[in-house]
Amino acid sequence: MGKNTKNFSLLLRKGNSRVPMRRLRDGSAAAVGTDVVATTTAASSSANAAGQSHHNQTEMDVSPSLNSEWKRVDKRIIDMDWTMSRSAALKILLSVRLSASLWSIISDCDEVFNYWEPLHLVLFGRGFQTWEYAPDYAIRSWLYVLLYALPAQLLLFLIGTSSKLALFFAIRFLIGSVCLFSELCLYESVCRRAGNAVGRAFLLFTVLSPAMFGASCAFLPSSFSMAFNALAMALWLREKWFLSIFLTAFSALLGWPFAALLGLPIAVQMVLLPPRHANLWTKFAVFSAISGTILLGLLCAVDTHLFGKFVIAPLNIVLYNIFSAHGPTLYGVEPASFYVRNLLLNFNVAVPLALFGLVGLLLIHFLAKYAQIFLPYFMQRFLHGWPLTRGWNRTNNGTGTMPFLLISMAAVLWLVVFFVQPHKEERFLFPVYPHICVLAALGFDLLRRLCHASFSNRDVGIAAAAVPSSVRRPAGGATNRRGQQQQHHFGTVLCALVAVLFVLFSVSRIAAVRRNYAGLMDTYRALNEHILQRQQLFDYAGMRDPIRLCVGKEWHRFPSSFFLPESAIIVDDNNGTINSGTAGGKPRRRPAVEMEFVRSEFRGILPAHFADGGGDNGTSTLRHSTAHAPLGRMNDANREEMDRYVPVESCDFLVHLEDGQETELEPNYAKMQSNEENRKSELHQKVR
Repeated sequence: MGKNTKNFSLLLRKGNSRVPMRRLRDGSAAAVGTDVVATTTAASSSANAAGQSHHNQTEMDVSPSLNSEWKRVDKRIIDMDWTMSRSAALKILLSVRLSASLWSIISDCDEVFNYWEPLHLVLFGRGFQTWEYAPDYAIRSWLYVLLYALPAQLLLFLIGTSSKLALFFAIRFLIGSVCLFSELCLYESVCRRAGNAVGRAFLLFTVLSPAMFGASCAFLPSSFSMAFNALAMALWLREKWFLSIFLTAFSALLGWPFAALLGLPIAVQMVLLPPRHANLWTKFAVFSAISGTILLGLLCAVDTHLFGKFVIAPLNIVLYNIFSAHGPTLYGVEPASFYVRNLLLNFNVAVPLALFGLVGLLLIHFLAKYAQIFLPYFMQRFLHGWPLTRGWNRTNNGTGTMPFLLISMAAVLWLVVFFVQPHKEERFLFPVYPHICVLAALGFDLLRRLCHASFSNRDVGIAAAAVPSSVRRPAGGATNRRGQQQQHHFGTVLCALVAVLFVLFSVSRIAAVRRNYAGLMDTYRALNEHILQRQQLFDYAGMRDPIRLCVGKEWHRFPSSFFLPESAIIVDDNNGTINSGTAGGKPRRRPAVEMEFVRSEFRGILPAHFADGGGDNGTSTLRHSTAHAPLGRMNDANREEMDRYVPVESCDFLVHLEDGQETELEPNYAKMQSNEENRKSELHQKVR
């Protein structure tokens, strides 16, 4: 009869469109993460041949006559793992980041006094200034604050000044939305380059880890660098060279200069590794020069205008931290165990998974490249089935495990640099959090495949028809299949147990931080509502104008001036009713609320008030506040300045934590108030 004809295709499960075998061999239809099924059909002239073909297709076996054709696509493994859609991932990230913006705490006073207070100055004309923003030192850039001031002005127009708290949380959600977009892009890039299973695990770790929950909405340059370095990493995995370089420079120059270290994978691949594309090193030089020139020029223009002199803020902060005689050690030193505890609390089981993924990635990279013929049978199956090992050869350094080796190299280098620094803070690790999530996801998938690889007839997540017969294990008997099912069940249960433990530990940590450390934020929210209520009633008996709120030893937990109400002009018309119109009557003003310090046992430098703008709100007013010396002396030696304090008798409200320890400067103010009220009551009874 006629000669058999072979027809190979990919059937898209959703679109039912067919992709020719030629496109599959060319690589244009073998994108990782595509929801496809490999199908083979063999047209035969006899019924026996058709039956045999049907049997082979059912068993997912490839006949010898077709085996050579399948070998052509052997390097383009089809990822059959389930993956979450973009819309579903977006909804999950959106809900979690919205929750973080509302419920996460402010864990660092630098976030308040170095970023929220300058932003409050831009929006409302007053705020606290640290020595970092003094023109004599100028180690913080105003451009970073102005990036958020522009959308904050729009939010202020929509929300109004009646609820600064609503504005505060809206800005936090805006910050979280930037991180959300970066996480979503990185999730899709990981799915494409490492497989859907790794992408799913990454989404689990980045959504639920306490580390990302707190860092995603923090108004800090390290959080800013974390988000934009993650986005740069996502675009680099897609080989978007210019955008990845520009975003790395963006995160370093406008955020935190030390974050440039995380751009090392891009530089290594484009400059040092054998290029997969022509002139990569030339592109790296040109793209870096363009990005640096644009961003540095904009940065210097803004800071020079606002500081009143030529300033390169990123250079100043590097010089201070590395070459200054004082350095950051003035603000405390910690042992290396500080970061170890921090990582275990914020990532729990993801930390050993990340270490496991790092070691496994190193081993598999070299084994897959150099020693496949010496590996035992189950490792051959494992390496063939893992999407990271597809398309490997000795000159192709842009695919497979190499990008993730470079990611792990950047993460390890970052941790080494900051572990050896004497001064340690949790926020210093923020930029590397996405890298840890990626490594933990690789470790989780590696654990899953190790549990499954040697016990199942089918490779995990891989179309069996794409597995060459030289690697496929022959089918066993019923007893063997039962044993394989038991081992498969064991691997599934083990991985599910790890995931459940991560979820339980993470949720409990997030809840514990909120329950145990949000007391001061809740206190200021209640105080804000109390003052607003008294403003509505014009009940200001015995209070100053402005109303004075004082803090002592709890100054570092002040959540920013956004928690203090603004003043307002109210008109009292002829009928005596209060409204916001312009009818006749004498205007009455609700007094503003200011925060001041009373002296405590703390002996370091405290922030001072920005200089008065001296005019209507606008650029000139802002420059008058930022380019002039603040209302108090500044130093970079963490030396106490006595002009920061006011007498406790001048305070209308005082926020104090009673911890059972009393000193002359930190007495029990609640007991003092109770004694004063008792004396007043006794005096009143004697007068009667």
